[in-house]
Amino acid sequence: YRQAPLMRALLAAGVPVPPTPFAFDENPYFDVPFIVMERLPGNVFFVWDPPAEFDRSAAAAEPLWRQCAEALVQVHLFDWRT
Repeated sequence: YRQAPLMRALLAAGVPVPPTPFAFDENPYFDVPFIVMERLPGNVFFVWDPPAEFDRSAAAAEPLWRQCAEALVQVHLFDWRT
């Protein structure tokens, strides 16, 4: 549950994170706090076990690695104190 304010602040700052529409610390359905995040388009890519249909050529992989590096820059530029 404590992640929800951070996820919402990151989203508002333009960091590519999924929207978090629900977060409850107390509720009648579960005995524990929970958050619900929206799904983002795309596939999971595990470097050690990529899907068989994934193009593993340098030309296909380079833009994905660049996107990750640029997102990491956004995370590090985020003012966590606000």
